[in-house]
Parts: sequence; C-alpha cells; structure tokens
Amino acid sequence: MNQHFFLWYVTRGLQSVLALSLDLLYFVMHRFHIVGLLQTLLSPWKRDVALHDWRGLRPLKSLSTFFENFISRFLGMLVRLVVIIAGITLATLTLVGVVSLSLLYVFALPSLVLGVILFMVNPLLGGWLLLFGIFGGVCVFIGFLLRKQDDAPTSAIEVLRRKRWFERLLLRLGLEKKSLDASLFNDTTRFLAFLATQGIEQNTFEKAVTLEREQAKRRDQKRRFWTRENIGKTLPIGKGWCYAYTPHLDRYSLDLSSYDPTEYAHAELIGRQEELKVATIVLERPTQNSILLVGDPGIGKKTLAHHLARMIRENELLHTPLAEARVLLFDLGRAVSDATNQSSDKDGFIRRLFSEAYAAGNVILVIENIDVFLGGDVTRQNLAPVLSEFLALPGFRVIATATTGRYHAIAKTDEQALKSFETIYLREPDEEETLRIVARYFEQVERKRIVFTLPALISIVSQASRYNWEVPFPERAIDLAQEVLSYWQGVSDTLITPATVDAFVSLRTGVPTGSIGGDEKEKLLHLEERLHERVIGQNEAVKQVAEAMRKARAGFGNKKRPLGSFIFLGPTGVGKTETVKALAESYFGSEDQMIRLDMSEYQGADSIARLIGSEEMGVPGQLTNAIKEHPFSILLLDEVEKAYPQALDLFLQILDEGYVTDGFGVKVSFRNTIIVATSNAGAALIKSELAAGKTMADIRQEVIDYVVEHNIYRMEFLNRFDGMIFFEPLKQEELVAVTMLKLESFAERLKKDKNVAITFASGVAEKIVEHGYEPEFGARSINRYIENTIEDAVVKQIIAGEVVSGGALHVALDDLS
Repeated sequence: MNQHFFLWYVTRGLQSVLALSLDLLYFVMHRFHIVGLLQTLLSPWKRDVALHDWRGLRPLKSLSTFFENFISRFLGMLVRLVVIIAGITLATLTLVGVVSLSLLYVFALPSLVLGVILFMVNPLLGGWLLLFGIFGGVCVFIGFLLRKQDDAPTSAIEVLRRKRWFERLLLRLGLEKKSLDASLFNDTTRFLAFLATQGIEQNTFEKAVTLEREQAKRRDQKRRFWTRENIGKTLPIGKGWCYAYTPHLDRYSLDLSSYDPTEYAHAELIGRQEELKVATIVLERPTQNSILLVGDPGIGKKTLAHHLARMIRENELLHTPLAEARVLLFDLGRAVSDATNQSSDKDGFIRRLFSEAYAAGNVILVIENIDVFLGGDVTRQNLAPVLSEFLALPGFRVIATATTGRYHAIAKTDEQALKSFETIYLREPDEEETLRIVARYFEQVERKRIVFTLPALISIVSQASRYNWEVPFPERAIDLAQEVLSYWQGVSDTLITPATVDAFVSLRTGVPTGSIGGDEKEKLLHLEERLHERVIGQNEAVKQVAEAMRKARAGFGNKKRPLGSFIFLGPTGVGKTETVKALAESYFGSEDQMIRLDMSEYQGADSIARLIGSEEMGVPGQLTNAIKEHPFSILLLDEVEKAYPQALDLFLQILDEGYVTDGFGVKVSFRNTIIVATSNAGAALIKSELAAGKTMADIRQEVIDYVVEHNIYRMEFLNRFDGMIFFEPLKQEELVAVTMLKLESFAERLKKDKNVAITFASGVAEKIVEHGYEPEFGARSINRYIENTIEDAVVKQIIAGEVVSGGALHVALDDLS
C-alpha cells in the first residue's frame, strides 16, 4: 500500500462510503415506493370505484356505492400499509448496516494498528481488534480497487497508454500494439506524426479517443450496479397501483414502460434532443397532449418513442407528470383485423379499447403508421372520427408516427384528422451524428473485440450518403454497415477497414471506389486511347471527357453534384452518342449502364409528370425510376433541345444539387450518375464557320450566343454543366476510319452469328465513303449505306445457299455500285 492508497483512504474513500450508505438508503426507499404509497394511501385500488349514475335521492343505491368505494379504498390502504411497513423495517435495518459499514471503514486501519500493539498485552482484545481491522482492511482494499478512476478528456498519448481501453483505441485506428515501437507512446507529437504516415489525421485520432472513452464509461457504469444511477432504474413496488387495469387493451399492446424486448430497447437518441424535449413538454400538458412524429421510414421515429419509454422505465422522469405513465405499443392493425374477423363493429371495438386507455389514467398509446388509418382512402378503415373523439379528452394521450408523404396527403384531404396532434418533424441526422449512431448501434457486436476501424465507419457513412436515397440516415448507413459486416465475415481481414468497405461497395455497384489499383490506374491514365478505339477524331472532346472522369474518380469533384455532366454540341452523325456508349463501356464496364432518354418524346405539358411521376395521376417517373434502378450509370439526354422548356428546369436542380424530389415525395439521387446531353443546336453554324476557316475556340462563343439568342437554352442551364463540348464535322480520313470500324464490326457479327468469314478489298472503305456519305446525316449515312448494300447482298447469298456455315466471302471494289 503506497501513499496514494492512504491519501484515497482519508479523502475520496470516506466520501465514497458515505455516498454508498446514502445510496443504499435511497434504494430501499425507492424500491418500496414509500413516499408514493403514502401519498396515495387512501386512493381506490386500481381506480375500482362505483359511479353515481342515477338521478334523485336513492338512499339504498347511495349507501351501496359508498360501501363499495370504502372497501376499494380500504383494501388498497391495507396492501399499501403492508408494503410501507416492510419498507420502513428494511430501511431501519439498512440504516443500522450503513452505520456499521461506516464505522468499519473509519476504524479499520486504526483497529489493525491498535490490535497489533495490544495483542502482546491482552491477546483476546488484541485478537478481536485484529480481526475487526483485517476484515475492515479487506473491505477498504476492495473499495480501493473498485474506486472510480478519473478520466479527464485528454488526447495525450502519455496518459492514454495507461487506460484499460488503450489497446481497443489502437485497434479502432487499425493498429496493433504489439507491432508498434513502444517509444511511440512516450510522446504525443511523435505518435501523431506516426499516425500521419499511416494516413490517419489528428481529427480522426481524437474522434477515436472520444468514442472509446464514452464506451468505456458506459461499460464501467453498467458494472457499478451499486451506484444511485443504476439502482434508481429499478421498478418501484406499487408503482401504478392507483391506476386502472387495461385487460382488453393489453391483448394488443406491449408495455414498453416495464419491458422492451424489441431491437430499440437500448437505442441511443443522438442528435434528437430538441425533438425529445418538445415531445415531453407536449405529453406533460393537461390538454392537447398527443404528438405525431413525421418522417421517412428509417429516420428515427421508433427510436424516439422507445427512448422516451425507456426514460420512464428507468425513472429518469421522476417528479414529472410522466413519472408513472404506461407507454403501450398498441397494434392497431391487429385490433382492426380481429374486429373484422369477429364481424364486429370496428369503430365500436376500437372505441372500447380507447375507453380502457382513457379510464386507466396513465396510459400513453404508441400507434405506429397511424396514417394508414386516417384519410379518405376507401380501401382502408378510416378511424379519424373515433380518434378525434378521444383526443379531445384531456387524459387520452397518443404518440403516433406517420411517413412524410402520407402525412401531407392526409393534410390536404382531411386536415381535421390531424388537428388534435402536435406535429413534430424529425430531420435527417447529419454525417457526424450518423457516425455516432452507427458506432453506438454496433457496440454490443464489439463488446469483446473491435470489428470496425474508425476510418471504416467514416467510409461507411460517406459511401452511404452516395446511394440508396430511398432510405434516409441513419438507417441507410446502418444497413450498409450490416452488409459490410456480413461481407467481411467471409474474408480473411482481421478488421473492417476502408479497403473492406470499398471492396464491398465496388462489388455491389460495379463501380470502382476507394484507392485506384494497378489495372484501373492504367485504364484511367489511358482513357483517351480506350475511347478512341470506338470514337474516331474529336480529339478535343475526348480529351475533355477523359480529364473530367479522372478528376471525378480521384475525388476532386463536388460530392453534392453528379459525377460529371456534359452537353455535347455538334452536327448529327459525328460521334456524340458513340462517345457516350464508349464512356459507359470504359468507365462502367458495359453499354448496359447507359440510360437513354429521347427528349423529343417529352415535348408536351405532361412531360414533367412523365419524367418524375405524379401521385395524383398514378404515373411512375420514367427518369426517376430508371435512376433508382441503376444509380451508377450514364444518363444520356438525346436531342435535349427538343424537350418541353419547363422539363429542362428539373435538370437545373439535378445538375446543381445532385438530386430531385419525384412526384411521390421521394428524393432521388443523381450523385453517382454521369449526365450527358446531346444537341444538334448550332450545328449549321459550326459547319459554316469551320468551312470559313475559324477554329473551334473562335466558334465556341458564337454558338453559345446563338443558342441563347434564339431561346434554345437559357444561360443558367448551360452553366450547370461541367463541360460544354463541341464536336466537329468529320474529315475525309476520319470518315474512312469510321467506315473501317463499322466494316470490322459487321465482320465480327457475321462470324459470330453465321460462322461466315468476310474480307474487304483495299479501297472498299474509301469507295463506301464516296458513294454513301451524306454531309447532312454524318456517319449515320455510311452506316445506312453498308446496311443497304453489303449487308443486303450477304443476306441474299445466305438465303440462296451460295454461302454456308464455315464459308467465306470477299467484297471487291467492283461489288460496290
């Protein structure tokens, strides 16, 4: 025992003993609910009272009612007195015990010293003193070992290395203590410098320290069962004895204020303290005391309701009107279903259950998705009249939940059904709050060992913010974390790191994420060459697209906008659409990842409803549904100048904010999409100016002025794109190269489909350009010529039997007319 022990013994130790003594007395008083039972000593047992329900003077009935109420109060008093007497008796014994404990502590060491001195003179007295001192000393030493350690909020590595949770902290950062130089733990500056070499910023380190310190504090608090905070969570005997039974309502309810077996039992309410405060204030009001929690599924409505129930269950709301409330999770749907199966009057059936809740005096009903039972939908049971009838009563309280879309729909058609509720909108938590929520959610999983490194958790939240927008934070981050956990269990990594997250997201989406590997690095660095395998000429356009894609992949783009957005301007048949196809194949791996919308089909006033959908018209959104199904893709808006002008306004927000709200109130993300709009606007001007010898740099501004002056596009629309790329008319040698590519493609298709080899004489491509090229149609005219001459001739020979499987064909110059 060193000086530190003796210092604790005479200061903090004495304080701890006194605090423990008071806590034990508090526990007995709290457990037996002595004060509360005294206050309700003469209250009727479970509100079992006979009511005066007649008019005039009825002596016998009045006397009968008096005796019934007297018996109810008398029986209640007897039961309460028994518990009170038992509690006072135990409190007295506890008082004796805590006094003895205090004396044992105070005189433990003096008795030990005095016993040693007196043992030689009076062995009997000295022996008793020694036994008293030894027993007391053991108790003191145990108290010293169990003492609450000071845990000042510091990030100094010299202090942290002495914490029991230090190794967990290192693992949270993806490090193992045994593999590190021990001298790193002697100097914070040196340790932070080492972390920097591992790609871990100081901010990340401090977040990890905060996270592990809070978790260690919760674990320690849970182990210290004797503290007032823990013993105060026990359910007092007799709590609720002065409130009525609800036998029929209990068949359809789960009493969350006594026990919560759901996954939300220990859910931590993070970042929702203001909403919780408003909810408790409203529920404590004498009238108009029901709340409606509104938000999208997964945003935290259930968490708030269950957290409030836990606060009541663990007596955190003592001395408030909610202290003895019963929070019942009411399955209204099952009750309506039973009423239907029993051929009962549904309104009457629900009215009887609500009457029990009202008569009980302390019930708060939690009704999830109450919007299903409100409004004028003929396919559903409308319980708005019954609910409104009871919500007007001061003792009837409800915590209801509803989705945002359904709430607004009901507010438009049946505002009366919602007037008795205090509406509380739940906002979506930000990324910092979501990070804390996800870490808290997996605390039980990581109870024995660290699974997620903090950089991995940060990566999960960041990746979750990019897709699956139909589900809000925090649920979509939790869902992704669970999927990553399942994926990780099938690999050999010891910890889930950002690389694990990136590997799973890439597997799921088909789009590379995270660090750029060797193969992908080569592909990105040589993207121009890959695009030119399919796109002839257009060097400047291909270069701009490739540079933009490299920036997006390297993380230099704006994460709140699409991955890239371009408008391709130029004549028809010069490679605009082919560039988009080549980009889909090079960046996303397949042309199938391209979503093509022919904007000439969206010229009417109904275009907006067709693009984003309309709940009123029952029309799904062709654009929004396609993006929901393929969020990682290229969106091609072909001939965008032909679209309905107001329809283009939708893309102002999409290009600027990266999302749009569809006709059903759902946010649809475009932040994982490359958007390319093609346009022939200004094509004639480009052609004439090039013929006049002007460069594309000179022509660019002229084309912009032209499309704006002729009201083809507004300037704010053009400015939303990352790049405005001009495609030039193809030169003679480029037309020949395009033709050779198309002939090669036809030869490959013929060999694959019919097992027929075809070759072309030298000069065939030049002759095809000579005979088939039409400047107003660009390369499309060449494709049409090949189909009408060469392909048609081959088809005829196959039908005539002149060419069989395994045969060969040769196209000479003379074969072309």
